[in-house]
Amino acid sequence: MEMHKIGPTQLSLRKQIHLCLRPEETVLWEDSPAKGYFFRKANIKLLLLALGFLIVGILWLCTGVHPQYETFPYAMIVLGVIFFIRSLREIWVLNRSRYAVTDRRVILVTLGRIVFLPYHQIPCVEVEFDGEDTCTLYLQLLNVQGRARNHWSSRGNYRAALVHIANGTDVASLIRQQMRKAPPA
Repeated sequence: MEMHKIGPTQLSLRKQIHLCLRPEETVLWEDSPAKGYFFRKANIKLLLLALGFLIVGILWLCTGVHPQYETFPYAMIVLGVIFFIRSLREIWVLNRSRYAVTDRRVILVTLGRIVFLPYHQIPCVEVEFDGEDTCTLYLQLLNVQGRARNHWSSRGNYRAALVHIANGTDVASLIRQQMRKAPPA
């Protein structure tokens, strides 16, 4: 699998992953979301919705506003800006994410939050294709243990995702192979 250039943020995330490894745990695959995720289906829908709100709000202001409805165009513009910022935030979060598949578990690091997914707790791996050679892997979990800042937490029915992974089908095969090898809980 091809590795792309690692920036300072990704180096920091990589160090976090390697600090969490158990003794004799081996990293089998490690990478971050592929670039070019901005124009996927969900983001395009959100951007079109934002653009629609902005256009309607601006046109409403330009054509004159009935005094009874003078706050509606401003609300439309604010909603458009909020939806646009939301889609940009998703890109920002993905640029601060890194994933690793080890011989014992899957590790996800996003914005300083580390989630450990032991193989015996992953019942299946779902693959959703984002493009020609990228996909998102969804791991439906029964219970997840994670660390945020200075405390550990446990959440039930958590659906973790390795988002926009290059050669994702190979990674999904690797995870499934490790799931078969994992001892039952």
